[in-house]
Amino acid sequence: MPTLDKDRKERLKGLLSALLLAAERPLSIALMTDLINAAADDEEWPHHVVAKQVEDLLYSLQLTHDAESGIELVPVAGGWRFRTSPHFSELVRRLWPERRIRLSKAALEALSVVAYQQPCTRLDVESVRGVDCSAIASSSVLTK
Repeated sequence: MPTLDKDRKERLKGLLSALLLAAERPLSIALMTDLINAAADDEEWPHHVVAKQVEDLLYSLQLTHDAESGIELVPVAGGWRFRTSPHFSELVRRLWPERRIRLSKAALEALSVVAYQQPCTRLDVESVRGVDCSAIASSSVLTK
């Protein structure tokens, strides 16, 4: 396995960080290696890499991005992913405030029947409640 000089190592760490930040899902070492080698084949990246180099650099990045930095690099679901640190989760959650959903009494009754008897059909709900539930099922409250 060829060793990487310091400049190549830093540039490759930057590329791995960019790939991980842009990805919608965890990226496996094999996928990152394949992406980089395909770019090298197309002369969009200066050199090929092996999986061991990528893995070593991911562990190096993991030391840089620990829980105290606010962003951490973690192995998850067979791949690697950047995520916000659990230490700051309560404050980060403020970006997405919870919306209160108000349900009518009839909707709550219908949901209670479903929760208790699931799986069930609309006819099951109607027989327990003793009323026609079609207005509840089509209510905009439940479809949002």
